[in-house]
Amino acid sequence: MHCPELKPSAHGSMSCSGPSGNSAWNSTCKFACEEGFKLNGSSELQCDDSGHWDASQPECEAIKCVAVQPPEMGIAKHSSNDTNPSFKSVYEFSCMKGYTLKGSSHIHCSSNGEWSDPVPKCEVVECHALQKPAHGLFNCSNPSGNYAWNSSCNFSCKEGFVLKGPSILQCGASGEWDGQEPTCEVVECQAVPQSEGSLMNCSHNATELKYKSTCDFACAKGYTLRGSPQIQCLSDGHWSQPIPVCEAMHCPELKPSAHGSMSCSGPSGNSAWNSTCKFACEEGFKLNGSSELQCDDSGHWDASQPECE
Repeated sequence: MHCPELKPSAHGSMSCSGPSGNSAWNSTCKFACEEGFKLNGSSELQCDDSGHWDASQPECEAIKCVAVQPPEMGIAKHSSNDTNPSFKSVYEFSCMKGYTLKGSSHIHCSSNGEWSDPVPKCEVVECHALQKPAHGLFNCSNPSGNYAWNSSCNFSCKEGFVLKGPSILQCGASGEWDGQEPTCEVVECQAVPQSEGSLMNCSHNATELKYKSTCDFACAKGYTLRGSPQIQCLSDGHWSQPIPVCEAMHCPELKPSAHGSMSCSGPSGNSAWNSTCKFACEEGFKLNGSSELQCDDSGHWDASQPECE
């Protein structure tokens, strides 16, 4: 008695043996599947005395892995259009702009029906923490956490300091800020020129006059101060008052007397401090008074003007 002849199923193998041939009564056939497939049915059949196998021939079915959902803010691409991924199916993962992949970018369906790796996650990109600039302030908006992608920070400086660099920084999708961190530099006022005869004493070096620096002014002998005796560097980079000057002291202007002549000379004009004027008379006249006058540091001549008599 013989049973119908069997053939191996797709993706499977078959091994038969019997005393009177592979399909005769009492013959047995054993079945197995390739890697990635599982046997649906009995792994062993026997031909009975009625000429029938004792069970239906088993089939080899592809092992399936559970369907994969893309990570939040991520994309998952499947190697085939099959909605039920099978052995050797591959998923490739990527993240949307501003997010970075944490985990494996590729996973495949293993022969045991499990994925080779866990489904990765997409985490928001973060930039490094910023430091408040010295003498400055900053305020940040963090929509997705500390210094996350698209966060922005606004910078400003305290009174008397000026911002050097961008006033706003934004965290980019690459995890880098879109500019260099700014600094706050002290405001400087312009150098103070010294006028002739002036004496100046400043709280800082004359070439490094900064916010709140002060300069005090006085004049040398024979000069008078025009302006404030003290000026201060303000937060806007300007001096609190116009820069004062020292003007040479002047005596009243002299004119030659009748029948006389006058000759004057001085370092800052004919009537300025330390100037001298010499007097003489025409023939037949004599000088009544000093023949030479000098302008003193109080703005007066040291004697009355002489007359020719």
